[in-house]
Amino acid sequence: MTQKKNLDTRIKKMFSTKGSDPTKIEITPYRDWSIVVVIFLSGIFISLGFNVYLFMGINEDDFFGNTVKKEEVAIFNKEKLLTVLDGFKKKEEVSEALRKVATPTIDPSR
Repeated sequence: MTQKKNLDTRIKKMFSTKGSDPTKIEITPYRDWSIVVVIFLSGIFISLGFNVYLFMGINEDDFFGNTVKKEEVAIFNKEKLLTVLDGFKKKEEVSEALRKVATPTIDPSR
């Protein structure tokens, strides 16, 4: 119970001032720096917790949704294979014809 009272009074002390300051010139560096430190440490702990969650999820392969598909049997299509091979033969014939044709020599001096 005393620890809770101490914690409550400390939190109240951290976020309260000694009274209203009409000229707004009250200097409270301890309160200001304690607020900065609390926000910084809470950000560190939140980041650490998120990184642990991310690491555990990826490590167990549960983080990314895995959809299990039924195994599909690959069907061999002989007609499509023959059309692809025929296309390769045509390309080979065209390239051989281009190699046999004499290329005209261009004279750069003209």
